[in-house]
Parts: sequence; structure tokens; C-alpha cells
Amino acid sequence: MRNDERMESNLDESVSSANIFNRILVAVDGSNSARKAAILAVRLAKRNASELIVATVAPPPRYVSSSRRDLEHLLSGYDATRSKEMEKWVSDIVSMAKSHGVDAMGHVRKSSSVVRSITELGEQLGVDLIVLGTRGQSGIKTLLLRSVSKDVVSHAPCSVLVVR
Repeated sequence: MRNDERMESNLDESVSSANIFNRILVAVDGSNSARKAAILAVRLAKRNASELIVATVAPPPRYVSSSRRDLEHLLSGYDATRSKEMEKWVSDIVSMAKSHGVDAMGHVRKSSSVVRSITELGEQLGVDLIVLGTRGQSGIKTLLLRSVSKDVVSHAPCSVLVVR
């Protein structure tokens, strides 16, 4: 039996199952695109009675400084402010999900690789779907570097929904 025939023969079974996505991971970064992705992820989680995991990842800041002391001072202030922002993004979306009857939890991570953190978290938590926006806060960096959404699609352990 060919692969597409096997998939087709399982179609009735798949459609009749209660939950297509038991666990959904939405990656957010505070951008409008991420907000749209989060709203859609909440709607999908509610419709499928799925658990929602809201995650954000921030790479460490990069500074050039004349002294180690200046660098540590800059980084500690930046890090504290950034951590509060990230926690608020996640908290706001978790609250929105819970207010709509969705079981939700948040994860805030710091890593030099946003893509690796998102895909590893998805694998560790056994998610069935990762949802993220097309454009994050990186702005001009997207023109110079690869797209996070494109790389997540390439490396994810599950299906990925990219929201425009």
C-alpha cells in the first residue's frame, strides 16, 4: 500500500478523533504578528480542547563596551527590563486563553538560538502543532539573517502553522 493510500485509509479515523491537536505551542515576541498568531492559537486550542503552551525566547544582548564593568552594568539593566517584558507577553496571552476556557501555561527562555529553543521545547513537551507569526520584532535583521518562522518550519518535530 502506498503512503498516500495509507493516509487516506486513516482519514476517517483521524477526522473522528476528538482532538487533532492535543498540545499547541505558540511562540510570541511582542510583535503584532505574534499577537495574531497567539489569538489564532487560543481559538484552535479552544476548538480542539487542547492544552496551550505560550513561549517566548530572547537571545542574549550583544554589546561592545570598553570595560567589563560597563558591560555587566548594561547587561543587567537590559536583562531585567527584557525579562519583565517577556513575562508580560506570555502572562497576557496565558490570561487571555484561560479567560476563554483554555488550559494554558507559559515558558520564558533565554537562548542564543530562538529556533532551537522553540523546536526543542516543542519536542520536550510533545506538542502536535507550533504556531508563530511571519514577522517578529527583528525588523531589518530579517533581511540580513534567515527568518525564524522559516527555520522553525524546517526543524520542528511537528506541524507548524505560520500566521500572517
